[in-house]
Amino acid sequence: MTPTPPIFVLELAPSESMDSVRPWVARIIGTNEKFGLERRFVDPLTDWSGSSRSCAGRLRGVARSFPLRVGWVVEAQHYRRARSKRHLVRYFAVVQPDGLEELPAEAVAAWAERVEEARLAAAWYPGPALPSAL
Repeated sequence: MTPTPPIFVLELAPSESMDSVRPWVARIIGTNEKFGLERRFVDPLTDWSGSSRSCAGRLRGVARSFPLRVGWVVEAQHYRRARSKRHLVRYFAVVQPDGLEELPAEAVAAWAERVEEARLAAAWYPGPALPSAL
């Protein structure tokens, strides 16, 4: 049995309003004809302890964390600073033990193609099990 890789938790600052664009993180697992990349969205761990409602009834101060395994290639979208379209960022990264290392989109696309080719080759191989290429 292979040991599971350690987990890195991406913690995002509390949002100013739940009406804003919600942050998300998706694991890249291959290619997709329609969307280009096949994604599996990671469910956030939501911390409601610092939340409150404004006079208008909007919920504020909700913090989200995303548990990620080291070695995963992910795509993330969240606010870097203040809640403004100017500060909304979307990027690709590989999860390292001490944080995320950003990657160019071209490198992620090439990696996803190799993963898909390995998956197809493993599906066609009639002999004994192949070593994991993923």
